[in-house]
Amino acid sequence: MNGIHAPQRLWRFYGDRALMIVILLMSAAMRTNLTYRSAFVDEAITLFTGWNLLRGEQTMALNTRMGWPPISCIPLGLADQVGGLAAARGVNAACGVLTVALVMLMARRLYGRAAGYVAGGIWAVSGIAIFVSTFAHSDSLSLLFFSGGLYAWVVASGRHSRWLYPTGSLLLTLSVLTKYPAVVPVLMAFFCGAVWIAREMIHVTASDTDGWTVHMSRPRLVDVSLGLTPFLLLPIYVFLVRDALLSAWNTQVLTKSAAQPGIWWNILSEFLAYAWLPLALSLPALLVREKRAQNLGMLLIGVSLLSYHLLNRDLSTVFKFTTYGLVTLAPLAAAGLTTLVRCGLRREREVLQQSILAGLAVAVVAYLGFVGQQSLPGLRSYWSDTSEAIRFLRQEIQEGERVLMEGGQVGRYYLITKGEPGHIPAQVVDTWWYQDDEGSGLEAYQRGIAEQRFAWIILDYAFTPELNKALLETMEGRYHLETSFPARRFGHEGQIDLFAPIP
Repeated sequence: MNGIHAPQRLWRFYGDRALMIVILLMSAAMRTNLTYRSAFVDEAITLFTGWNLLRGEQTMALNTRMGWPPISCIPLGLADQVGGLAAARGVNAACGVLTVALVMLMARRLYGRAAGYVAGGIWAVSGIAIFVSTFAHSDSLSLLFFSGGLYAWVVASGRHSRWLYPTGSLLLTLSVLTKYPAVVPVLMAFFCGAVWIAREMIHVTASDTDGWTVHMSRPRLVDVSLGLTPFLLLPIYVFLVRDALLSAWNTQVLTKSAAQPGIWWNILSEFLAYAWLPLALSLPALLVREKRAQNLGMLLIGVSLLSYHLLNRDLSTVFKFTTYGLVTLAPLAAAGLTTLVRCGLRREREVLQQSILAGLAVAVVAYLGFVGQQSLPGLRSYWSDTSEAIRFLRQEIQEGERVLMEGGQVGRYYLITKGEPGHIPAQVVDTWWYQDDEGSGLEAYQRGIAEQRFAWIILDYAFTPELNKALLETMEGRYHLETSFPARRFGHEGQIDLFAPIP
């Protein structure tokens, strides 16, 4: 009998491994285009900050970045020094592929082999996941830590591998330190994990003499103690850098909050635009009584960051942070799909069930892949593409000149950190903040323009329109339009104008 089934077992083993490898190769192939455009403002800030930190220079990154700079900036800055922007994006692409593997393994551990394939496929082709993992920012590394922490907890709960609890907690802690908003799904995971382990640890039984008796599992108590220890790093970190965190909160969260009419509905609509199908497929998984508490926890983790956006009314990061939700929604969607097929076809032969499940899984992944590829151009266009303008400036700017540039962080990255000898400006001022010896704000810009301190003024009219209007009025008779280049926001919109002083 064993001889008859041996070829089948070998086929399942090698076929399983082959399919997992195919999913990972597909995810890697979708993350190979690393030179699709010039650096975003966010990327330029990250890489310029990493460059400064590696040189030992003091920066304001701790006060303005939503993550601890040594983790969120230095690794990418180092990769940029070695191989440029493509190398920095490549580091995140590798993190993205590893996250696909972890999501696939977590789904297999929780819901079985078929669910693993589906969850891995969903993550591999998701447009927002591809964007984040080809974007030189801290999101991809934080997601890798987050998915790794959850996977370690899942393995620990099944095998009772005690040291995997603190390992998972440490990875979740690193996820928060890398990207502060990750604290929301981490707190939700902590709450759901605490409820689950309390059910495992505490048993209440009826007694004829003492009424109700509570029994506590000492091994589980040790697991809880070990698992909690790494999280103590977070309150210590908050205490040590509390002033910087308050500054980051004020500049990066509160100033972005906008009491716009319908902002909550817009946030919910954008979240559903990226997550509606995984959410819908997740619902049948809640019907499984044996795993209902576990699946509900996965769902709560998946939608937890929606509360962050609704509270601070920030629409700008919904598309990126929805990827944290997909870490648990993808496995749960896979579980829901398998549950739907098995419950709907319970009287049919297993071969038919597997065939229909495979067909539906391919259809779901293909649809999400198509939608993802359609959304990528838009996701990659919310900051202007400055390729032509930067290429021109790298040759025209002379050593030691001053430049005023809307989105000046891009100028600092390309013209200072990547500047060519003889063409490195002394300063690149942006239109978000400028200060001279007499003060700051609009008056400082106007003084600089009136005295023709800037060898070049570069505007693309997208980010500070009111200030740009005031600057253009001041520039009359002092600066002239030298040349223009396309900005290609959302594929075709926008123009970048370069102004030079009138002799």
